[in-house]
Amino acid sequence: ISLSLGANKLTVGQLYEVRAALEVLSASTAAIERTDEDLALLELALADVLDVPDHLPEVFRRDAAFHHALAECTHNPLMIGFSGAAAIAFRQLTVDEDSLEPAEVVAHLDEVTEAVRAGDPRAATAAMRRHTNRFADYFGVTPNLE
Repeated sequence: ISLSLGANKLTVGQLYEVRAALEVLSASTAAIERTDEDLALLELALADVLDVPDHLPEVFRRDAAFHHALAECTHNPLMIGFSGAAAIAFRQLTVDEDSLEPAEVVAHLDEVTEAVRAGDPRAATAAMRRHTNRFADYFGVTPNLE
């Protein structure tokens, strides 16, 4: 990701497409692999992200922390690493803060957490798709409707 960003080859839309697919995989895997300790950390991250401040950069920081906690639930080092790299790449790319509402950034994360808690990978997949698809228009890509 860093090489593509440095060479200005990666667009926000391309990054969104990869991150959306990764987050869906992360959510479904987390529902299967998470431990009780993982779930406790995910629920703490959810509580933090749902306490939505008005300051969008802080919302993004909390959202990234939630997604990192979700990736940790997978126990897959590649998913954890790619999730972190994608979050860093998003922060490096320009986002028009005036066109996003803080509550939109965190929409459906409670549903993702509930599905992970229930151990339901299908529900986790569907909830994460609802979350990531909210940004498809913003980033100019086709939403993942599978």
